[in-house]
Amino acid sequence: MFVYNKMSLSQDGGAAKKTKSNPKKEKKVKKVKKEKETVLTGFFLFKKEQWDSVKKMMPTAAVTALTKKIGEMWRDLTDSEKKKYK
Repeated sequence: MFVYNKMSLSQDGGAAKKTKSNPKKEKKVKKVKKEKETVLTGFFLFKKEQWDSVKKMMPTAAVTALTKKIGEMWRDLTDSEKKKYK
C-alpha cells in the first residue's frame, strides 16, 4: 500500500527538498484591528427601545413592516420627545 506524503515526493517525482527559512527575513507583526465606534442616531436609539413592543403588536409582520411602523411613530414624536434620544 502506498501512502502519499507531501514531503516524500516533489512534482517531478524525485525527493522533495527542504527549504530553510531566511534568518534575515523579519517576521510580520499582526495588527490588532480596532472596532469602529459608531454613534447611533436618535432614530436608532428609539428603534432599539420600541422594537419589542412593536413586535408584540405585529408578531407576524416582516422586519421591513416593523421598521416602517417605528418610523411612523418617530415622525409623530414632537421635538421635545425626540430630544430624549439625541
